[in-house]
Amino acid sequence: MKCLTHILIICTLLIVTPLSAQEDTSSGSFFSGWEFGAKAGINLSNMYGDVGDNSFLFFANAGAVIDKKVIDPWSLSVEPHVSGEGQNLNEGYERVIYLNLPFLVKYQVAEPLSIDGGIHMGVKIAERTKFSNGDTKNRNRFKRIAPGFTAGVTYDVTQDWFVQFRTNLKLSDVIRYDAGDTEGSTILAFQFSVGRWFN
Repeated sequence: MKCLTHILIICTLLIVTPLSAQEDTSSGSFFSGWEFGAKAGINLSNMYGDVGDNSFLFFANAGAVIDKKVIDPWSLSVEPHVSGEGQNLNEGYERVIYLNLPFLVKYQVAEPLSIDGGIHMGVKIAERTKFSNGDTKNRNRFKRIAPGFTAGVTYDVTQDWFVQFRTNLKLSDVIRYDAGDTEGSTILAFQFSVGRWFN
């Protein structure tokens, strides 16, 4: 029930946040001033805390970008995406697939470049652990909801194509208290993505 409540809040914010910032465009269409795009790339992530001997894990990310210009040079952005995050262990790994929902403020430093920052909510879709003996197992070790902080830059290479760098840090313990965690563990992920605008 608690998880459902969190998801409902997220969905409400996805609708209300862009609408609350929309300028009075009575002479224009509903989507006036909006930009829509898609992106995909790679993650480099690791876990910190009660995690033992580990190293960075490579995986993919893919999703959408929805921007709304508020007032020059400021924009609001929602960037829902699927992201594989976790850690490499000794001859194994722990990987969590999140649906991350970032809500960002973008400041346009120059015509093609913006600095972006805000919060995100991670909703666990799946998780998998590979052990040193080669066995893999789907466990329920990670929490369903993982809030975090997002910061990075967006660079428009052309009118249609852009590249992004993102740093995502989970701000709370990502492992369930009854799953053997004693000190608290968090995930830091670096994302490199290439995207295309469709306007």
